[in-house]
Amino acid sequence: MLFGDLPMAQWPASDSDLRTVEPWSWFAAAQQAQAQQDAVTAEQALRRVLATAGLESRHYLQAWQALRELGVTPPADTAKQVLGVVVEVSLEQGLDLLAAYADGSARYYNYSGAGVVWENPDDSLAPLIRALLGPGSR
Repeated sequence: MLFGDLPMAQWPASDSDLRTVEPWSWFAAAQQAQAQQDAVTAEQALRRVLATAGLESRHYLQAWQALRELGVTPPADTAKQVLGVVVEVSLEQGLDLLAAYADGSARYYNYSGAGVVWENPDDSLAPLIRALLGPGSR
């Protein structure tokens, strides 16, 4: 999951070993409930994600994506929170993509297929990530 915008039926993948580990198990429970047309149980599972501190920003983004599928609208103050920014740069050779998240993680994918996954091992990129997220927070 790069952006946190996958349809609920696709996250986590049905063959993923992570489906039994939190927080992925909550997404899997929401998937199952949605498949059984049980929106209440699906919403409860997704709200567990939102209520859990310390998860990756992409988890919160994915939870809200799935909740929107269920017709749940975030409160205004929550809707204004910037959890991530994606920048796409179209080059003659292809597309470069940079995604930065409020938890300090980032992803860069070069048109060539090369990429960098930054899981925030230290604060060296923190000022740059905050600078990228900043304009969206205003």
